[in-house]
Amino acid sequence: MAIRIETAIEEQILRITLSGEGDEAAGNAITGDVIRAERESGLKKVLIDVRAVRGRLGPGWLYYNVKKYPPDLLGVRTAVIDLAENLRHAEFHEAAAANAGFELRYFAGEAEALAWLSG
Repeated sequence: MAIRIETAIEEQILRITLSGEGDEAAGNAITGDVIRAERESGLKKVLIDVRAVRGRLGPGWLYYNVKKYPPDLLGVRTAVIDLAENLRHAEFHEAAAANAGFELRYFAGEAEALAWLSG
């Protein structure tokens, strides 16, 4: 199974759009791709849109995945846009990221995510 990644830079925000079928192997691979894109851009605001990804990983995977976030990306503010029905683990992911020192928030809409990134 594979997840595709598209990146663009708009108004000093790195936009990452993910699509495809998600499972643990794809999640592990895409985490590396997202980290690489964040490093290459050098930007401090990231918008990740996962609404077109089919399948979600649970809180256990999210917890261990946060432990892989590199310390050089502390200070990067990340907004994740997902479908409302997929937000059940959002608070857990946000808390795990915050406990590791990362700013990450989930949103059901792009306008809210952009407002948070700008704030």
